[in-house]
Amino acid sequence: MAVLSAYMSKRGCMRCLRRLAPLVPVLMLLMLAVPHALAPGASLDSEDLDSGDSDAQVMLLLLWWAPFGNKPALPDCAMSYGVRGCTLTQDRAEYSRANAVIMHHRELVQEPEELPQLPRPEGQKWIWMNFESPSHSPWLDGLDRLFNLTMSYRFGSDIFLPYGYLQRRRYESVDNPPMNHHGNNVGLPMGRRGSDSQADQHGNNHNAQLTDHHGNNSNHTVVHHGNNSHVRWHHDQSGLRHPALVAWVISNWNEEQERVQFYWRLRRYIRVDIYGRRALRLVNESVLQTISNYKFYLAFENSLHTDYITEKLWHNALQAGAVPVVLGPPRENYERFLPPDAFIHVHDFKSPRALAAYLMYLDRNPTEYGRYLAWRRDYSVHVASFWAEHYCAACQAVQASRKQKKTVKHLEIWFNS
Repeated sequence: MAVLSAYMSKRGCMRCLRRLAPLVPVLMLLMLAVPHALAPGASLDSEDLDSGDSDAQVMLLLLWWAPFGNKPALPDCAMSYGVRGCTLTQDRAEYSRANAVIMHHRELVQEPEELPQLPRPEGQKWIWMNFESPSHSPWLDGLDRLFNLTMSYRFGSDIFLPYGYLQRRRYESVDNPPMNHHGNNVGLPMGRRGSDSQADQHGNNHNAQLTDHHGNNSNHTVVHHGNNSHVRWHHDQSGLRHPALVAWVISNWNEEQERVQFYWRLRRYIRVDIYGRRALRLVNESVLQTISNYKFYLAFENSLHTDYITEKLWHNALQAGAVPVVLGPPRENYERFLPPDAFIHVHDFKSPRALAAYLMYLDRNPTEYGRYLAWRRDYSVHVASFWAEHYCAACQAVQASRKQKKTVKHLEIWFNS
């Protein structure tokens, strides 16, 4: 980091209202900071920006590093998200012309000598982009006063893009609802809904083939009953079947992580089917097809930090239709994004044994289990599309803040808070 330091010199029921109440603060922030966020079909028009010459509204954004070395085709922001006036490039020769430069933290700390050596053009904004947790974001201490905008999953980011969020089902009638980042602080995109081919920020497909240590596949079926409840069955490698109750997909097994330690205690009291590199194999190489056969999914984060709620919840659990059992930030942090009865938090129970007993109770009581699915009547799940959605969100934020002068003074203190 010495290099960096030198460089810097109408549902009327009360139950429904209680379920929606935790989302009110987020919705109010959206209404204040993102005035068009609740308008179906809204798009970024010239009147949404500061007055000035129309040519100044066309923004050139330079992607300095491709995140994790992946270089997919850059998106057409107007076609994909309704964000007009954006040109994206990875050509560093365009540095002097770029209105903004996006820098991904992982490559920044690995190649600090690759930072631009030419003087920064007047008015050019540098955007710090990072979707890893503080536990996996080293060397933040040398980045103070280097950037103008932040883009991350943190709620206070200049460009706030969580891994996922809920959107009211009325938006489903819109073929391509636009992104909404008209504000300089908080804004959630109403972008295209995720699919079973959702890729994570590393460019990995969530449906990548995961084989068990025998190289065998496992098959699942769903048996429906006339009372609208259902029993889910799993066939293991021996051909025997058992109720498919709890599943977990994990690719990075580390015995020192809290999630792995919690699993070892939980498995004493309830069966957990694990899918991963040396575990069971996904059905048709699909996370969604596999987890959709389970009632519960362990959405355990690899580290515990504010707002760090990843695709493990949004894609693996919620999009698959399972009830997430979460291990991550405190419950009140999850309730910033979800109704309180849309998930089960491990810290609501005095022990893994108590949690296991509750899951088995819900399995035996379909009505009680159904309470954790009731929110789906009003909301659908959006999973962020890495990285196209992020680049277009950055462009829209630069358009909206092009006359704003700002420097991120204490990046490490803020991100680690």
